[in-house]
Amino acid sequence: NDQGKLKLSEALELSPVMTYFHRSLESESADIMDNFLRLPGVHVVMVGPSGCSRVLYFRAERKGLADRLRVYPISSADFAVGRHMEELEKLVESIAQEENPRGIVINISCIDSLAVNDFDSIIRKMKKDYGVLVQVYHRGPLIRNRETSQSRFSDLFENLLENGESGENKHQVNLLSSGEVLPDDSPLLKMLLQIYPRESIKEFANLRTTEDLQDLTASELNILVGGFGFGIAVEMEKKWGIPFQALSTCF
Repeated sequence: NDQGKLKLSEALELSPVMTYFHRSLESESADIMDNFLRLPGVHVVMVGPSGCSRVLYFRAERKGLADRLRVYPISSADFAVGRHMEELEKLVESIAQEENPRGIVINISCIDSLAVNDFDSIIRKMKKDYGVLVQVYHRGPLIRNRETSQSRFSDLFENLLENGESGENKHQVNLLSSGEVLPDDSPLLKMLLQIYPRESIKEFANLRTTEDLQDLTASELNILVGGFGFGIAVEMEKKWGIPFQALSTCF
């Protein structure tokens, strides 16, 4: 019965060892997917074998980030004849029509990377017909030596900021970190509160609306934590003149 069932998060907590499944939930690809889903207005479509996509979906659900996540499993038959590309285009178009997104990330697995399937037509169509930015994110070991996950995420982040207007910088600071929102007892937060009011500390992990995202371009300083967001900060300094300071870790 339902009373005897365990939730995924409860089962993981009770497990005496870190299983392969648990390690997969904490993988680099999962971290980057969290960051994509934290961008306001960005939807993610995970394409690939069901087993491959399921792990990342459970991770997003556990963190409360699955509301803008779609899973599109591919059968061997669909892949063999290339039928999944046509259905994927219909799915992406339905998201553009129904959700009015700022951007869509098509997250593909090794199987599509090996086949070198052409996603350019989908990207062009969404931009032309709906004004929606579509980016393809390759996951899996075959892509890791070609381009880092962080740089692929930075590309989308920078593109979403392109329409931002600098104007006069506000007395506010951006905290670029892939972690969670700073707790009240964080030494870093306590230090920043000596300079800025709480509402002027703009945390990437706490973005809620597209306006929050665009407001990052009006800040007077970017603080990077743990190596996250370096490419973003460099581009923001070039375009909007916002200097940055990097911290090796959050304290």
